[in-house]
Amino acid sequence: MDVVIKFSSRKSLLDVAGLVSLIARELGVGEGFIDVIDLSEVKPLLLLKILREGIVLKGDSRELEKLREEASKGIDQLIEVEHWANLDPEPKVDKAIVASRVEEVRRNSDFVKNEILAKNVNELSYKDVLALERAVYRIAEAMLDICRHLTAVYSLGIVESCEEYPERLAQAGKMPRELAEELAEIAGLRNILAHRYLEVDLNKLYEVAQEIATRIVPKFIQWVKGMNTK
Repeated sequence: MDVVIKFSSRKSLLDVAGLVSLIARELGVGEGFIDVIDLSEVKPLLLLKILREGIVLKGDSRELEKLREEASKGIDQLIEVEHWANLDPEPKVDKAIVASRVEEVRRNSDFVKNEILAKNVNELSYKDVLALERAVYRIAEAMLDICRHLTAVYSLGIVESCEEYPERLAQAGKMPRELAEELAEIAGLRNILAHRYLEVDLNKLYEVAQEIATRIVPKFIQWVKGMNTK
């Protein structure tokens, strides 16, 4: 479930993580089923989609009108998104989803590199560890969202687990085998972070985060930019 919020001030990953936990607890669902989106950070094209398809639970009419004005820029940005993502004009591919998910990957990857990996693992505070877990989870979820979307677009069949999405794309020749195997491993890590059925070894998580942020994310983004959606 996506919960879209217009915050009155900038929130940290820790703030958002706490809000996710609160919403999940109130709804009686796992945190993995909740994703909080900050309206101040979304691009006009995605904002347009949110306002068209979302359900307003609470909001000032004047603020909503401002959001609609901002969202109107989304039509003009569609051409820019198509050029950026190098996608053919296939109507079944939601370019807004692809672009927004890649932005989510990039934003959290930059956070990991600049805020977490800048410290030695033994220097990380408890808050740093929580933020690292959340950022890695969001990177994994965003990459898998793209894989999930393209698996549906190409009608690659029903899958039973997140690990299967990149595998199906690789089998169809849409994704390099090596990248698919790496994403399958990241999907497994995502499940551990989401459901906490195993304790996470901080040293291993730090090493994996370094590998994801510095090597796998750039490779994934390059694949998205060059992929063929025919």
